[in-house]
Amino acid sequence: VRGTRMEGMSAAQEHSPAALIVATLKHNDVALAEGLDAFDQDGDGKLSLQDMVLSCKDLNLGLSDETVTRFHASMANAEGFIELDAWLKALEHPAGLENVLQSRGLAEPERISQMLNKIAAALEFNQLSVAEGFDAFDADGDGFISYDDLNATALSLELAIPSSDVERLHRHMDTSSTGLITLESFTALVGSADAQSVLQSRGVALPPADEQKGEAAGASGGPAAAAPPSTEVQDALNTVAATVSFNQLSADDGYDAFDVDEDGQVSLPDLRSAVQTLQMDMSEVSVLALFSYLDDGGTGAVSRGSWNRALATANADAVLKSRGVVAGGEPSGAVDRSDGSSQGRAVGALTLQESIDTVAAALAFNKLSLDKGYDAFDDDEDGVVSLGDLQAAVIALQLNLSEGDTRALFTHMDPGGAGHITREAWMSVLAGGQTEDVLKSRG
Repeated sequence: VRGTRMEGMSAAQEHSPAALIVATLKHNDVALAEGLDAFDQDGDGKLSLQDMVLSCKDLNLGLSDETVTRFHASMANAEGFIELDAWLKALEHPAGLENVLQSRGLAEPERISQMLNKIAAALEFNQLSVAEGFDAFDADGDGFISYDDLNATALSLELAIPSSDVERLHRHMDTSSTGLITLESFTALVGSADAQSVLQSRGVALPPADEQKGEAAGASGGPAAAAPPSTEVQDALNTVAATVSFNQLSADDGYDAFDVDEDGQVSLPDLRSAVQTLQMDMSEVSVLALFSYLDDGGTGAVSRGSWNRALATANADAVLKSRGVVAGGEPSGAVDRSDGSSQGRAVGALTLQESIDTVAAALAFNKLSLDKGYDAFDDDEDGVVSLGDLQAAVIALQLNLSEGDTRALFTHMDPGGAGHITREAWMSVLAGGQTEDVLKSRG
């Protein structure tokens, strides 16, 4: 961040130049890599001796020109300039940094520990292992935790950590200085955190893991029956069951539908992806709690047996009724409204009106307006609904429209042949959708 204005620190010559510089960067919330640009006084993209001398004076670091010259020479290349690699290597772990921070009231270990304890407590409260917690915080599922991942999950879990502190925590956990937190770093830091202190301060007293396992065993030494789900988990189960029922899937077929990556099991990323794709209006906390409950073996995945048993106890009707779907309605089959009649006809290719009704019903079931529904169907988020977007949404939402039905609907909604459905055409066509029969036909 070339030209960044930073506050100075009082002089203290007993500290090393590296420790003073790193402490100053921390004080100003400037990342180590960005610090090189901040010290580049003339903005030429190279850190000369003059740049460093002027910066140290401006920041009142109390370093003599001779000391700065020696320090600069230890990092400079043959041309007399400091490059990023040398800068990072010299400043990555400077000796005496903690002393500098403590002498200026900037020591962060306690604050960092408090944030790590909160994360560990959230995982333990939701009965997630540290490895499962890493997957939960890896919001985009790329195998690493970025700042955006950490901040988004902290907000979802209501950890009450300000964004500025999340940035500090991310820098602390980014031990490889790549801008990303690895599983190894997360495991080491969160695994050693004190979750119990946070839980007890909030009136939650969880027994040790071995005691929990002991309580799970029955009097005969065999496994005890599964504990009843919490209200939050039951609500989430009901929502999943309602979605499966609405799409006319058995619990077994629903398992396959939620297995997004088709590896034969439902992982936390699978569950999270399905919840988002199907617009299930479920918070991240609920998703974590549901996954923890379903993963009764602690394997990191939901087994088909656990899924089927849990859904068998769910109350889908309550959710369906709350969304205007009459439970127990008599299946009406496909209805041809081309002549305005309600005479049934053989099920095969849908009429155009039926396709419109089906899409409109899906939006109504998910409590989406036509406008928000347009955005939900815009799968690649380019601002328009293409044929590919429509096909992807039809498959993801299990709308039971054939390829021919989907193409016919797209052609109808793209009368000008532009290759996409405009928002205006979408709203105009779906405004004529008749959702009641579709919702009733799906129970």
